[in-house]
Amino acid sequence: MCILTVGILWWTPIFRQRFKLLTCPKKEQVMTKRTRKNFSSDFKAKVALEAIQGVKTLNEIGQEFGVHPVQVGKWKKELQEQVRLST
Repeated sequence: MCILTVGILWWTPIFRQRFKLLTCPKKEQVMTKRTRKNFSSDFKAKVALEAIQGVKTLNEIGQEFGVHPVQVGKWKKELQEQVRLST
C-alpha cells in the first residue's frame, strides 16, 4: 500500500473546486483501486420492497442492508416505475 501525499495544484473558477495531486513516494508501488459493489436484481428488489412497505425509514433500511439511503430511494423509485409500466 502506498502512503499518499496530497498537495493543492490550483483552484479553477470554472469548476469551483480544488484539484489535488496524489503522488506516491516510490514509483514502483502501484496504488490499489476499490472495486464497485455489484448487487443482484433479487437483492435490489428485496431492499426496494422493504422501502415500499414503509415500516422502516430509508436510513434504517440502508444500515440494515449496507447500502446508502439514496441508493435505497433510487431502487424504490425504479421498482414503482416498473410496476406502473407493467399494469
